[in-house]
Amino acid sequence: MVRFPFRIGKAFLDYDWHPITIPKAHYKNLEQQGLAEDSVSIETPFNRMSGSIVHSRAGYGPYYQMRMDGGHSRDRLNQFKLGEQILVELERVGKSVRVTLRRA
Repeated sequence: MVRFPFRIGKAFLDYDWHPITIPKAHYKNLEQQGLAEDSVSIETPFNRMSGSIVHSRAGYGPYYQMRMDGGHSRDRLNQFKLGEQILVELERVGKSVRVTLRRA
C-alpha cells in the first residue's frame, strides 16, 4: 500500500480530471507493488469512479499522476474544499488497483 496526504489545490478543482500528483518519495514502492497501472478504481466519500495513473516527464523530471476519467460523477469531487487535506491510499486488490480518497 502507498499512502500519502494531499492538499486540495486549484488544479484539482479546476481541471475535469482532478489530477493528484503522487509524491516522488513513493515512486519506488508504487513500482515495486505494481500500483502504477493505467486503469484504477477510485472510491471517494461521494462516489466511485474509474481513473488512471499516468507516468510522464516534465522539466523537473519524471512524475506519476492520478487522473479521474470523464463523466458527470467526477464533478462531485468539487465537494472537496480548496485547502482541505485528504488521505490518498493506493492498494492492490486481486488483479486490480484501488485508490481511496478519505477526508483526513
